[in-house]
Amino acid sequence: QAFDSIHQIDLVPTISFLLGLPIPYANIGGLVTAILPTPSASSSTPYIATLLALNAAQVWTYLHTYSQTSRDLPQGRLLELKELLDSAAALYRGAIFQSRKEEKSDILQDNAYHDSTEFRQACGLFKIFLAESTGLGKQVWTQFNEHGMMIGICILFFAWILANPLWNRDVRKQMGMI
Repeated sequence: QAFDSIHQIDLVPTISFLLGLPIPYANIGGLVTAILPTPSASSSTPYIATLLALNAAQVWTYLHTYSQTSRDLPQGRLLELKELLDSAAALYRGAIFQSRKEEKSDILQDNAYHDSTEFRQACGLFKIFLAESTGLGKQVWTQFNEHGMMIGICILFFAWILANPLWNRDVRKQMGMI
């Protein structure tokens, strides 16, 4: 079922993590967590939360840098995304802090973190951030200028009309017909 809803834009960060590579800078896709392997059942949510936090940080870095050089992205929407990311990051940091406190008392093996509600909530907020960031990118970068497209088509059509007689004459001349 996980493969029924994978978007092409989400393959790049997912494959990057599977290969142990950083996500390409300009990618705004989100991880497909359902197909990522996890180290163990008890630490799967903290592991996924960490990967989503890295993915969200990479997307935010790109959107923020892009907004510094272009005014395509609405500033109000960017502020909303930043607040959402800050909320997710605060929950994530709180979950790590709480898990470390529990670690001191329980002595966890291999520096694993306890699965907690905070990690799950952070995962949810990171996923919402990634989905809304992708939505914003699609909204801004997939607009079509119908007027400009019509002008381009007209220019191509007139160029073809002007070039067609010259091309036909050159072809006939090469074939020895003129």
